[in-house]
Amino acid sequence: MNSIPAEIVDEIDHDLSRAQEQIMTWKAHCVRTVHQDQAKQTVLGNLKPHQALIVMDWAMKFLPSDNAGCYHCVPLISYIQNINVNGGLPVKILQYNFSEAQSGKDICDAKTSHCKMHIVRYSGEGHDVLSAEDMSTALNSNGGVKGVFNAVVAIDQNHQTKTKTKIPNISAMNNFEFYSEGVKVRRAYGIGNGNFIPNLQFKDNKLMEGFQVIIPFSNFVADHHGRVVLARNNIDVEHENMGNDNDTENNGNENVTETVENEMEEDVSNDGLFACPDQSCTKVFTKPHFLEAHIVIGNHVYSTSENSYDSVKLIWAQQCEAVDREHKVLIQSVSSINMNVNEGWALKLNKPFKRFTKKVKDFLFDIYVKCESSGRRPNFDTLATELKTTRHENDGTKMFTWEEWLSSSQNTQSFC
Repeated sequence: MNSIPAEIVDEIDHDLSRAQEQIMTWKAHCVRTVHQDQAKQTVLGNLKPHQALIVMDWAMKFLPSDNAGCYHCVPLISYIQNINVNGGLPVKILQYNFSEAQSGKDICDAKTSHCKMHIVRYSGEGHDVLSAEDMSTALNSNGGVKGVFNAVVAIDQNHQTKTKTKIPNISAMNNFEFYSEGVKVRRAYGIGNGNFIPNLQFKDNKLMEGFQVIIPFSNFVADHHGRVVLARNNIDVEHENMGNDNDTENNGNENVTETVENEMEEDVSNDGLFACPDQSCTKVFTKPHFLEAHIVIGNHVYSTSENSYDSVKLIWAQQCEAVDREHKVLIQSVSSINMNVNEGWALKLNKPFKRFTKKVKDFLFDIYVKCESSGRRPNFDTLATELKTTRHENDGTKMFTWEEWLSSSQNTQSFC
């Protein structure tokens, strides 16, 4: 243990601590992804004939941005409660659930990608797409995009009023239930009693104003029925393959129901069947549109038995344990990681904001100047290594302490 230099101990300890933090963050993200998806599954399973589930996403394809702050905010929640109570509209919003980042809105991403390619094709025909009106014209060109309706609305910023309502820590709240007496908020779907906010705390009583519809929805069908519904009955693979007259595809019904197939044995050939792209899902389908409906609904069935992917993970875990046995003295000498987890460990945490020191700023600025003169971007992995290894010329000591070291992703964000 005494033979390990202190600087090497600091580097290994830093790498192990960061690795542990990233692994726990990844695991928490996986747990939140599956758990938050239960909100959609519960709503779909309990929908009544006069109710609907709307999946929404903010998409900026020509000016790429993820403006989640424009809808995960107090003004939106306050406005929804206001129109529910005072708006006098026949439609009431009962729940507003936010999915985990990079999940839950696949159907929106698929549709916006179709829209983008449709606009690109329109532009390739020699047309300019420079404004929102041009985008609307492009989307409606050549027969439009199936299932897509668009409108152009101008906003007058002078009518924007400052929100008076306060909801503490709203960015950490992901589930909102609206009642006539107030709003119940939760950090995670169905966990705990939640925090109830009475109507008295909602101080914004104005309805939406200051906007003008430039181009209304075109070819809008007031009574438009979708083709994806939640399955109520299982359909056997072999029975469906026999071309039964009661097949959902042939009975004239416009609803495409999800076929729930039994788990297939490994020795049974799946030729001609369409498997769910989720590696752990056991469902297979006889027709592509059944698979598409299943992906949209997201009602996956996971096997309780070990599959090939589990075997690979177990082999990898054994290799990691072998490394631990081989380098046990080194690892234990530089790290004392506590693997105990507390209740609520998967909830999002608000990390404290930490500014870069002047030394780090000056170092990054020098790199920036060199990149500007050469016209080449830096290698961010190499840059992270340099922050660890750069030394003073006079005494050979390290220029930066481990608290000042930056990861490759932090360096990337600094130059973007």
